[in-house]
Amino acid sequence: MDETIRILKALSDPTRLRIVLALSAKPCCVCELSSALELPQPTVSRCLRILRDAGVVVTTRFGRWIDYGINRDNEFVASAVEAAAKVAKKDATSLADKKRIRTADRETICAK
Repeated sequence: MDETIRILKALSDPTRLRIVLALSAKPCCVCELSSALELPQPTVSRCLRILRDAGVVVTTRFGRWIDYGINRDNEFVASAVEAAAKVAKKDATSLADKKRIRTADRETICAK
């Protein structure tokens, strides 16, 4: 029960939910998320730490980048993200975020 509560608390924040919905489109680094969601990098980093600590996201290192992605090995996380994504299909902000995240180019964004 504690794990479920921790996951739901992590997903209850609007900014963290935006990040999770963006990550459901593709794994990303902090720079890509910050740019695509138009959020300050420290805000994205803090939210990702909370999501990682709750077990919602996992990290993978690719050279100098650390990619964040949905923890699909956790059945509850996977189904919660899937349910949120279904509801978000009608939300203008989520649709715009997803479009920007799909076209985000880390080589350009992270070089700034």
